[in-house]
Amino acid sequence: MNLLLIAHIGGAIAISFAIFVSLWSLPKSKQTLHKQLFVSLGIGSMIQTITGSLLAVSSEGTIASYCAKMGLYLSAIFVTELLLLRKLQDSSSLESTKRLFVYITINTVLVFVTVVSLTYYA
Repeated sequence: MNLLLIAHIGGAIAISFAIFVSLWSLPKSKQTLHKQLFVSLGIGSMIQTITGSLLAVSSEGTIASYCAKMGLYLSAIFVTELLLLRKLQDSSSLESTKRLFVYITINTVLVFVTVVSLTYYA
């Protein structure tokens, strides 16, 4: 559990830094950086959802508390990714970026729903 908590906190710090860099880089024309940040936020959100879900299952917290925290966390990532996606619309690789966004978002939601369901019915 301690290792999982350390991984989750480390991931939260990394995601927070990626959000900060994303928001800082939005006014600039750095397509490569925007795409890298976009992918990093998506993969990071999946990892954070998994580690947060495992921590929630192993703790005594309520489902409502878990959902509220995870919803707030994923909302910040989702809004940042939407801003990056909007900035990447000028890019020639927009279609692959959109597909990646949809794939990561759907997988994150599926992990979230699965863990909430398992916690609720366990």
